[in-house]
Amino acid sequence: MSVKQLVLILFSATLALKSYAHDASLEGVWQLVSAQHQYEDNGPIINLQTVPTFKSFKILKDGYYSILTQNPNKAIFGAHMGTYTVENNNYIEHFIVHHQTGEIGKSAAFTFKIEQDKWYIYSEKIVEVWQRVETK
Repeated sequence: MSVKQLVLILFSATLALKSYAHDASLEGVWQLVSAQHQYEDNGPIINLQTVPTFKSFKILKDGYYSILTQNPNKAIFGAHMGTYTVENNNYIEHFIVHHQTGEIGKSAAFTFKIEQDKWYIYSEKIVEVWQRVETK
């Protein structure tokens, strides 16, 4: 194997590892404190902050995430998990398990920022604010 080939292989491996990078500052438990979702094109914007019984938690660890969501007053329960990647200010979830089986194998991409103990996530149809849950 030539030096050029070895350098090319190492460079490719580095890029592959970087594409699966996760951000240690995101690791932990997060609780959704507000969200605006628009599920359909030109559909209504749903403000979840006005639904006091709505609860959602997200846990991130070692490149994996899981999310559980519930509104017991409306018999709503949602869950999904998978891996996540972070590239610059982009956070991408890759679905391994999803309560909507048609989503398995797909991904969702968001722009994000962290300010103090708040994590802001944005996409074309979603604006969410998560707050870090202090663990004991």
